[in-house]
Amino acid sequence: MKKINKESFKNYLNDVYQSRITYYEEFNEFLIFFEIDCFSEDCKHKLSIEITDHDIKFGAITKEPSIDFSLYDFVIETNKEAEEFVEQINKLGWPKQLE
Repeated sequence: MKKINKESFKNYLNDVYQSRITYYEEFNEFLIFFEIDCFSEDCKHKLSIEITDHDIKFGAITKEPSIDFSLYDFVIETNKEAEEFVEQINKLGWPKQLE
């Protein structure tokens, strides 16, 4: 199993999204969370990313505070695939229709 380079992907997200990052937390050396407001201005959702040594998980969550116990929509196991996924989001938006 390949190991995710968390520091590299964290730097990548900071370069790509800069001021659109609305939340960032390193809970410990094994787990990093990002929330990024990268969809259209009228979209009620933002991108949520969980980074661990084993994978990078992507999901869409509401901008307004709410309790959401849903699982992530996409789980990716390499930095390269995750970067390509972010590029697709930037070009085409979220793969599923958001409200």
